[in-house]
Amino acid sequence: MAKYILVSKLDAARRQLTMAIKLFFNSQDVVVIHVLVANAHDLLRGLCKSQGVRAFIGDLDLELVKPEKRKEFLNMMRKDQNYFKHHNFRTDEVLKFHYGATDFVIWDACRLYSELTNEQVPEFALFTAWFFYQNPDLFKLSTEQKLQRGGIGDAPHIVANLAIRTARE
Repeated sequence: MAKYILVSKLDAARRQLTMAIKLFFNSQDVVVIHVLVANAHDLLRGLCKSQGVRAFIGDLDLELVKPEKRKEFLNMMRKDQNYFKHHNFRTDEVLKFHYGATDFVIWDACRLYSELTNEQVPEFALFTAWFFYQNPDLFKLSTEQKLQRGGIGDAPHIVANLAIRTARE
C-alpha cells in the first residue's frame, strides 16, 4: 500500500514555517530552522506575487526600515540560503552563518502568510509579537501598525490560546 498525502504549496509553506517557529522557540538547530523558513518564504513569496502582495525580503520593500539600518539589513539577508541550498565546486568552503537574520525571514514569511490567507495562525502571531519586542527601534511604525502588518490584530487572545494549547500537548 502506497503511503502519501496531498499537500498544496500553501500547506507546505505553513507546515515548514510552523515547524521552524517551534524549533526556534525550543532553541533547536539554527541551520535546520533557516532552511525550513527560507523554503517556506520562497513558496509564500511566489504565491503572493500573483495576488499583488509584496514580500519585505526579496522584493526589497525597504520603506519600513530606517535609512541608517538598510545596508546592514540587506547584507544580512542574502548569502545563507544559497549556501545551504546549492552545491558549488568549492567543497572546502565553510560559511560563517550569522543566524540572527533568520528572525527576519520568519517574520516576513508570517506576514506573507497572513496577508495571503487572512488567517491568524497562533504560532505566527506569537513569533510576530516576539519579533517586534526584540526589534523595537528597527521599524518606523507604531505598536498598532506593527500588529496589523504582522497579521496579529488580536495578539493577546491568540497568544493566550497558544499557551493553553501548548500546555495540553
